[in-house]
Amino acid sequence: MSAANGVHRGARAPRSNPRVVIVGTGMAGLRVAEAIVERAPRHARLTMLGTEPDPTYNRILLSKVLARTADLGDIELKPASWYAESGIDLRTATSAAGIDLDRSVVHDEIGETHPYDALVVATGSRPFVPPIEGRDLPHVFRFRTTADALAIAAAADRAERAVVVGGGLLGLEAAAGLLSRGLEVTAVETADRLMAQQLDHGGAAMLARELEGLGLTSLTGRSVTQIHPDRVRLNGGEELPADLVVVAAGVRAQTALAAEAGIEVRRGILVDDELRTSAPGVWAVGECAEHRGTVYGLWAPLAEQAAVAGASVLGEPAGFAGADTATTLKIAGIDLFVGGPQAAGPDGEEIVVSDTRRSVYRKLVLEGSRLAGAIVVNEPQLARRVVELLRTGSEVSAALLEPGADAGADDEDDEEAIVCSCNRVTRGELVATIAEGELETVPKVAEATKATTGCGSCTGEVEMLIANASSAGNTDVKELKLEPAKVEA
Repeated sequence: MSAANGVHRGARAPRSNPRVVIVGTGMAGLRVAEAIVERAPRHARLTMLGTEPDPTYNRILLSKVLARTADLGDIELKPASWYAESGIDLRTATSAAGIDLDRSVVHDEIGETHPYDALVVATGSRPFVPPIEGRDLPHVFRFRTTADALAIAAAADRAERAVVVGGGLLGLEAAAGLLSRGLEVTAVETADRLMAQQLDHGGAAMLARELEGLGLTSLTGRSVTQIHPDRVRLNGGEELPADLVVVAAGVRAQTALAAEAGIEVRRGILVDDELRTSAPGVWAVGECAEHRGTVYGLWAPLAEQAAVAGASVLGEPAGFAGADTATTLKIAGIDLFVGGPQAAGPDGEEIVVSDTRRSVYRKLVLEGSRLAGAIVVNEPQLARRVVELLRTGSEVSAALLEPGADAGADDEDDEEAIVCSCNRVTRGELVATIAEGELETVPKVAEATKATTGCGSCTGEVEMLIANASSAGNTDVKELKLEPAKVEA
């Protein structure tokens, strides 16, 4: 079998009741386990090894833990009972120490061995910490795990001014959490704009303006060169007071375990379209995997990878051909959508609307009559319409091209419209599931459909669908007073 990366893959035939070891208890590892359990309940003997002490949680919502608007239980994706009921041997706080490819065994850090017929490496990524003088001081933190979030939250109780090193998605999430705690926060970004990987200059300017209104100071085109106990020094010599520093300057794929075992690695662990690595019987998914030269960091393509790997492990046909890096995000209450190219090609066109009065920004990149890319700030209805246009390749309606038009309104009754872009859940699927299961809370809907378990930006619409279903089911009751759905996760 020849892989997309040009690496010969060995295939191991599926056996009955296979032993499957998943190294990594992050979101991608859990999604692989879910795919296997859903396709073949109790068919495989599953073991999950993870470094962190808790079961899998929604890492995207860590800023809520930092802000103390959610606790660890609120962001937990599956209760401990689910693993037991699904026949999964969950080993938290147990890191994998090595892989013996010849014996098909994983060694963990406490000396136990875990034989496998199929191994899935889902080790994720590690924070990148620039070589800044003072980065090891006690008031300097990374922002990647629940332990990090809790430690920063505790330090914030004693701090007044914080500097966040990094103006990307993770850095702004950390900044939002600290702002909610009442700190003065400055984000320092080396690029010329915030979220430079996702936003063009216009979108980034609107985001910066909105964040400034919330109290965030952002300095772009700057870098932190020194960290002192009470301040940081920038590359131009300027100093900022800071008794708390959070480093969120990006991540790097965790490839050491695979590389030490002899599995082929570049920026990530090389995989083919079935997510197989260069070693027979070994798959890799998530932020540690490199597919066709791309290491993905957004949840939607990682979830797709995990579903494919789960099917492939069971011997079922499945393939991952790559994915657009389109995603819906919510930062400090600001809705963002980014997908496709930021700029038009030689024969393309761009439509740009920037309205600071309404705090909205949209940039549509067109190829003929079809949408190739888009950036949307603070227009969630429009964003969902854009998701569908990018997915289907349909012609762009005239309404979408008119500045200020409510272009998202025409999908309000469309059952095929995507509500949860992270997990590709449609309005029709949600309405049917809510009605059939008589579901009354967001967590119940999340358990049944996976909606809201990514970035969480669709929670409001899911609440509305629950309320609508409740109203429809009680049309014979006069003067019905509806209470909002309770958000528990």
